[in-house]
Amino acid sequence: MLSKTKDINEGSPEDVDEMDIPDDLDLSLPISTLLKIGTKRAHVKAEHSDSAKALVQGTLGLAEYIRWLAVLWRIYRWVTILAWL
Repeated sequence: MLSKTKDINEGSPEDVDEMDIPDDLDLSLPISTLLKIGTKRAHVKAEHSDSAKALVQGTLGLAEYIRWLAVLWRIYRWVTILAWL
């Protein structure tokens, strides 16, 4: 059956805005699967950003790299805290 929107597991920067979370999403799936589905659009956008390209190519400036590390530190800090609860 054809759908007007892209499947959440497919994606490129051109069609990322067409990605929708399925209406019939099975909420009994593991939380890791639900997070993957729910954050797919943001991940595709981030993976194809100018900053991500610069990071991979080794051309990201020092200030931007430090900002990127600070953002990741906050995320991983909370993941670690929540893992201990």
